[in-house]
Amino acid sequence: ETEVYRERGPGYERTTERTEWIGADGRPHSTTIDRTTTQDPYGNTQTDTHVDLKQKGGEKNQDSPRDVKTPK
Repeated sequence: ETEVYRERGPGYERTTERTEWIGADGRPHSTTIDRTTTQDPYGNTQTDTHVDLKQKGGEKNQDSPRDVKTPK
């Protein structure tokens, strides 16, 4: 199941996606992707993406979080 939340304001847009699933280990896991896009007065945009992986009990995966900057 995936839930998507959107928030918009002057010069920015934020999207949060949360997905929950049962892993191959039979335990529940979740992924949260948080993207924030900002636009400067010249029309240039920048998107910052944060991915958070969690396993049962709310513990973060050792490989997480990962911050990825995506130029547009």
